[in-house]
Amino acid sequence: LLMYGPPGNGKTYIAKAVAGELDAAFFNVNASQIKDKYVGETEKNLQRLFDEARQHEKSVIFLDEADQLLSRKGNQKIGAVTQFLTLMDGFVKNTECMLVLAATNKPQSLDAAVTRPGRLDTHIYVGPPDAKAREAIVALNMKEVPVAPDLAFGDIAARTEAFSGADMAELCDRAKRFALSRQLASAGEENV
Repeated sequence: LLMYGPPGNGKTYIAKAVAGELDAAFFNVNASQIKDKYVGETEKNLQRLFDEARQHEKSVIFLDEADQLLSRKGNQKIGAVTQFLTLMDGFVKNTECMLVLAATNKPQSLDAAVTRPGRLDTHIYVGPPDAKAREAIVALNMKEVPVAPDLAFGDIAARTEAFSGADMAELCDRAKRFALSRQLASAGEENV
């Protein structure tokens, strides 16, 4: 399964949720953790990852920034695409209970062999949250925070149309820090 879309919209959270629902071991790996400048090391790193995942009854491998590792224009000295395809074909034939999820911001740069049927053939676009989702993100992030009674989360959601999920969480964190700074400053003035 390949998830793609702009950064900060929850691809990693979706992968974690899938692993949680499956009650599976979760391997969250960034492509930069696998890729190595020395010949043969990238392939060994991929092999170790799949071997470790096979040690569990159920496992989910989440490969973030897959385009860095599985690009069609990748370094010809690194056989990452070939090794990945071999490992994918091997685990499918063995019918192990392993799920491979990948995420990228640039799906067009992936090698066509990686995205063909039988491999990462299901593609899901994970786009920016709509107004209802943005409102829910604000509500979740401000859940145990005292807020003004006239504050409407729906108004915030309406004014943040182009925000990603990460942007919304950061907006809430900044509001909390600003409120804390203001509270500390006013407490300091009272003590003077």
